[in-house]
Amino acid sequence: MLTDPYIIIKIVRNHFAVIDDKFYTSRSPEYVVPKQLCQYFIKRYCKKLNYRQIGDLFNLDHSTVIHSCKQIKNLMFKNKKFTQQVYKINSLILNSKSYLEYLKKERDRIEKEIQKIESENIEVDFELIKAS
Repeated sequence: MLTDPYIIIKIVRNHFAVIDDKFYTSRSPEYVVPKQLCQYFIKRYCKKLNYRQIGDLFNLDHSTVIHSCKQIKNLMFKNKKFTQQVYKINSLILNSKSYLEYLKKERDRIEKEIQKIESENIEVDFELIKAS
């Protein structure tokens, strides 16, 4: 089972396309729900972490984490569309091994592209030296 809270945070942030660092400090609605979802999923899957430790990840009090988890449960009860989003994120988390493999393959692909570009530049540099 998944025990790394940072993987959960990464999955939720990617799902909501939250890429800036305001995620940890902002109280605006575009950040609050994803942050609450992170706390909810971390509590659900990272069994060794208590509310205080989860709060420490987000610089929040433990009571705020408890409130966040309750808010997510209430939203799921009231909003079917939101519940579907939660299920989708949940499946991404449960399949995080394949998700991590995908990210590693992407990283490897990008590194190969960088190496290719660097080697092409070196060849061009040698051609310039030969020409002069």
